[in-house]
Amino acid sequence: MTETDAPRTRHGSLRKIRLAASCTLAAAIAAAGIVLTATDGQAAVIKPLPAPLSGYHLVKTFTAADIAGPAWNDPANNPGGCPPEPARISLTAQGAMMSTTGKAGDCVQAESPHPYPTAPGYVYESEMYVSTFRNWADWWMYGDNWPVGGELDIVESTQDRSYVSYHYGAANHTVSTNPWQKGLKALSANITVGWHVVDVAFGSHQISIYYDGHLYTVIKGSYVTEAPAWIVFGDGSCQSPVYSVCGSSTDLGVAGNVKVKGLRAFEK
Repeated sequence: MTETDAPRTRHGSLRKIRLAASCTLAAAIAAAGIVLTATDGQAAVIKPLPAPLSGYHLVKTFTAADIAGPAWNDPANNPGGCPPEPARISLTAQGAMMSTTGKAGDCVQAESPHPYPTAPGYVYESEMYVSTFRNWADWWMYGDNWPVGGELDIVESTQDRSYVSYHYGAANHTVSTNPWQKGLKALSANITVGWHVVDVAFGSHQISIYYDGHLYTVIKGSYVTEAPAWIVFGDGSCQSPVYSVCGSSTDLGVAGNVKVKGLRAFEK
């Protein structure tokens, strides 16, 4: 993938990608300003993708320096409402780090400079560290036309555990492994505080999420869109002590950080 900056705005409206219904995948990717190319010198199958994900080739690697760099540290207008905080995104020996105090409204997010494909046959893999599940550490993806374009919360944490959630439709419907919501079943152990390898595999109206090589949950249904998605890593996005999704106010004021060693994109 070649990084080409898409137009960005800061005041209210999400960026738009107008794609004709008859567009092929290649045309849709081109319209999003994305070019896919195989990484020079890479074998046809790159490990350590989970065993069920065979036959994929690496098409793009985002290093920790990429994620900590200027192209990623200006998350304008994502649905989380987190303002740019480049001074609190740093490159460390363990990866790109986003640090927060956990106070109300205190959030730091790194966002891709434009959306990437979520059509069947794409996998995204990150190696990431979460210091606490008390201040909304996250890895998520969302389509331009939010929430109709979908929002996938791959790692979304509060109240001492992580959840997988998918939001969709004009009414912002949700399915989740979160007991406050419903519809997704945990198929293996949840992640804990520490380092983990997380994979997201896109199929036809289906998303499979793997934690440390084990299938954790599957999201499937006609509501699962294939819209190109922005990729976001962050920490500490609770807006106020009474914001319902944040749960107990005891989760506020807990300092923490998220580190990302890198992100890899694969295509089948």
